[in-house]
This record gives sequence, structure tokens and C-alpha cells, in this order.
Amino acid sequence: MNETTLKNASIALAHHCVRNTSTLETLHSKGVLSQDDMKNINIEVSNKIYTTLTVIFNGHSKERDYLIDLIMLMAQGAIKTWDEPVFDESWNRAVKEIINKG
Repeated sequence: MNETTLKNASIALAHHCVRNTSTLETLHSKGVLSQDDMKNINIEVSNKIYTTLTVIFNGHSKERDYLIDLIMLMAQGAIKTWDEPVFDESWNRAVKEIINKG
């Protein structure tokens, strides 16, 4: 995958999956997180997503294997204690809106 697509996809995923969450927006609107805090979160999250996508799409198979192993190792605590994810139905609504506009 080309560099521009990876970078744009990383920003889009950070925006959709992290930045536009009601919890983060509430903290920001109440002044708990400043504009600088939000900018730093955006940069850190999009950089991590970009790195992950780059290795997944452009890395060698060994690199992908190591990345997955590393992510799983680093996330053991979260995997054991976080709620299991569910499909976000807002995705279906957004896609339907786009299709209906088309």
C-alpha cells in the first residue's frame, strides 16, 4: 500500500475510532483535556496506527508475525480485563447514509 494511503488511513482511523468517541469529546468539552492534550492524543494514536498498518501491509511476513506477537504480549492485561468488543452499529448507519446520498 502506498505511503499516502497509509498515512491518510491512519488519520481516518484515529479520528473515527478514538477522537470521535463520546467519552473523549465529553472530557474535552468539559475542559479536562485541553486542545494541546487532544492534539497530542491525535498524534500519538495516528502514529501508532500508521506504524501498525505499515508493518501489516508493507512489512515482510516475519515482521507481521512479530508485530502481532508484540501487540498481543503488550495487551495481555487489557485482553484479560477489558470488555469484549462488539460491532459498532454506527458504521452501518454511516455506510447507508453514504449509499443513499450516492
